[in-house]
This record gives sequence, C-alpha cells and structure tokens, in this order.
Amino acid sequence: MKALRGILIAAGVVILLLTAYAWWEQGRTVPQGGSLIDQPAPSIRLARMVSGGLALPDTFQLSDFRGRWVVLNFWSSWCVECRREVPILNQFWKTLQEAQDSMVVVLGVNVWDKPTPARRFIETFRLSFPSGVDLTRTAGARYGLTGIPETFLIDPEGVIRDHIIGSVTPAWLEQVRERGHERKNLDHPAGGG
Repeated sequence: MKALRGILIAAGVVILLLTAYAWWEQGRTVPQGGSLIDQPAPSIRLARMVSGGLALPDTFQLSDFRGRWVVLNFWSSWCVECRREVPILNQFWKTLQEAQDSMVVVLGVNVWDKPTPARRFIETFRLSFPSGVDLTRTAGARYGLTGIPETFLIDPEGVIRDHIIGSVTPAWLEQVRERGHERKNLDHPAGGG
C-alpha cells in the first residue's frame, strides 16, 4: 500500500510539473507587454564577457548606452531557446556593424548561470554582440523575468518600449532598426546642419 501511495504521489507531482511547464512555455512564445513598458529601465551593472567590437571596460552599465536604442537580451547557457536565438542576434549585430549603424545596440545579459558553461556557450555559439554577466544577480528579479530568453527594447532616453518573451524574430529586430533610423533622421534632418 505504501508503494502504491508513493507512486501516486510521484505521478501527481510529475503531472503538476508538466502542466506548469506547458502553461509557462505557452506564455513565453507570444510577445507580451509587461508592467515595465513605458517605465525607466532598471539599472544593470555588468562584467564584460563579449565586447562585440565596442570599447567596453571590464565592468559597465546599461546607462552607458543612453542615446541609443538597446535590445536588452537575457540569456543562459542551459537555455535551449537561447541557442536557437543566438544566430538571429549575431546576424542582426553583424548587419548593424557592417552598416556602421550606431543608433541601435544589442546587449546580452547572462543570468542564472555559472561562469564555465557561460563561456562555453559564448565560444560554441560564437556570440558576437556585447554581453556581460549581471554582477548583482538581481537583474532577473528587477526585470520580472519569467524565463529566458526575454528581450526588452529600451529607447534612447532609457525607457522600456517593448518586451518579448521567448525568441526575437528577424522581423522584430528590423522594426527596431527602423526606429533607430527614424531617431537618427530626427536628430540630423536632411539639409539641416
């Protein structure tokens, strides 16, 4: 009888976990607005892991990118969806670099991870965009992360304008790039000096 009760409890726990995972996964794949939309982005202090061709010091802050649109991407080495997303972000960063498009920056934030697997992830997936590890280990909570990857779009004034739960798409990134161009054109109108 004890064995049967143990099996039933274990089965119940497994069913509960599978149900919770299915609910969580369903919510992650749809772009959603969050309570941080139109709010100032919480500060983040990072230890540099990848410079992405930028002259980044060993430690830097999100606020160092004021004046640009920031695609703030949270990732971990153990995240399967992050592995699928890296090539999309790498390609976007490469396009920005080739076009010398300085109005948009991709910034990766490694959370909930250990240093060795994170470094292996960077090497294996040839992560090319600027990335750092959250030094305070509080960014996930301050941004209200429900899982990863999650990406926030932060405007040049430091205000969150969009929030993607799950992988970003090339189409979404192109819209971000267009916003950067609109801002650049507003700052430097044609024919103006």
